[in-house]
Amino acid sequence: MTAAVSTPATSGDERFRKLNELSCNVTLGVYRIVKGCTLFDVKNDVTDQQAAALAKSVKEYCELSETENVGLTFALNTVFIEGQVMRSSR
Repeated sequence: MTAAVSTPATSGDERFRKLNELSCNVTLGVYRIVKGCTLFDVKNDVTDQQAAALAKSVKEYCELSETENVGLTFALNTVFIEGQVMRSSR
């Protein structure tokens, strides 16, 4: 899945590239843990691993963006991360 967050930063901006990558990781982490909970018991090892990976992604995103939390908004087929539209090929 190729995804990008639209923002006015330049393509050469390393911080923007890393935030973009981390925001995708957070979104995919949320998807994986929700999907995993529909397939496995909540106390399953797979679910624990997914939760740990999601927590790591959120922590890294918060550290780089200098915030204390991550805001995700889902509206029909659109995902917003911190108020920015996430664009995806799917």
